[in-house]
Amino acid sequence: MARVEKRAGILRMAFRVLLLATLVIQLCGCVAAVVGAGAGVGTYAYISGKLKYDFDHSVLYVHRATKEALEDMKLPIYEDRSDKLSAVLKSKFADGDEINISMESLSDRSSSISIRVGIFGNEKKSLSILEEIKRHI
Repeated sequence: MARVEKRAGILRMAFRVLLLATLVIQLCGCVAAVVGAGAGVGTYAYISGKLKYDFDHSVLYVHRATKEALEDMKLPIYEDRSDKLSAVLKSKFADGDEINISMESLSDRSSSISIRVGIFGNEKKSLSILEEIKRHI
């Protein structure tokens, strides 16, 4: 009898651990994707609603290309801050989704860009912005 109870206890514990692991994965909302591309380093990651991409160009160069991309997409820029080490651009889609783009220097000749569309992120819209930026690089 004690063996049966012990085995049932172990099964209950295993079920709880499995349930907890499933909940953590689902609540995290992390999706990562790696894709080959023609410009820059060539990989992007979409994690927790943010699309991240590394360029083989300075922050100032990527900032200029990002501004041109937003202008070509007819997206109004309502915040624009930059220096040698970082930059921030904010815009908005016609449907009201806010666009937050931040750039950070990795070295003199490389930088990282982070694009978030909306509160929870929108990978499709973020990728369309990234593709337009890459056209201007």
